[in-house]
Amino acid sequence: MSDAIVALLKGLAVGEPREACGLQVFGVRCAVVPEQVSYYVLDEALEKGLLRVEEVGLSGRVPQLKAVNEADLPVFLLVGDQLIGAKQNRIVNTSILLKAKSAEVIPVSCVEQGRWEYRSHHFYSKGTAGHYNLRRAVHDQVRFSLCLHRGFEADQMAVWREVSRKLHEVGSNPWSSALEQMYDDHGVTLQELIDKHPVPEDAVGAVFAINGTIAGLEMFDKPDTLRKLWPKLIRSYGADTLRATNTKSLSREEVVSWLQNHQGFNYQTSKPPGLGEDVRFWNERMTGSALVVDGRVIHLTVFPVREASGTPPDWF
Repeated sequence: MSDAIVALLKGLAVGEPREACGLQVFGVRCAVVPEQVSYYVLDEALEKGLLRVEEVGLSGRVPQLKAVNEADLPVFLLVGDQLIGAKQNRIVNTSILLKAKSAEVIPVSCVEQGRWEYRSHHFYSKGTAGHYNLRRAVHDQVRFSLCLHRGFEADQMAVWREVSRKLHEVGSNPWSSALEQMYDDHGVTLQELIDKHPVPEDAVGAVFAINGTIAGLEMFDKPDTLRKLWPKLIRSYGADTLRATNTKSLSREEVVSWLQNHQGFNYQTSKPPGLGEDVRFWNERMTGSALVVDGRVIHLTVFPVREASGTPPDWF
């Protein structure tokens, strides 16, 4: 498993950047794209009526939801996918490939503090995910939670603090405690960013940089998945440019150099809901996770290591 992740990082080809409004995107391609596996992504499965996501029982549980896949194919949930409705909005804590014709309890975090009442029986999607800083924080929290054998948990109070901070930062409706308010308030600006950043041709992923600093790598097993999730990813990373004043840039060579820091990884493998394995890896320069199914990396996320990120935060 570890060899597959290192080999994948070694084999990446990084394209020239496209830049707009403080966001740089470097398309990433693989020399060899493995035989494709068919699955739906969350939004298309919901739209087709093949996926049902609901509270666990009538009373509900904040850190868990029930996902029922009625399709003949698996359904891919991206870490950070936002689910709207039911008793409160949530984001998914880790990438998951739900089995065909299955029901699973999935780990989530609340991104709407204060509401705990039904607005709809089932959840729906508005094509958004947690913004970059939130997804990155949940990644770190889940990694430490897995180390302590607590499953795919995130720190709910820390999530609420980050949502509140972000809403205040971008000047969203002060009466709202829902992350989705940011996307409602800044939808036009983020759509303009999507228009300025078309999905890189033939790419399976991209490195995103915000104001001259690498934010992360998002990579999938095939170009079609990247294409389907591209607007969501641009909104996620682009949300952290909404109040940007710094317009520094990175070169392609700097991104390639960062991706070469894949030596000496520590690994931890866990069983997520659905198919495959969740592989967490980290060294002094990079930290990431991969959803691996039958030896195939379905989704890979890699972030630069933040200062002091090797020490458990104060919520443990």
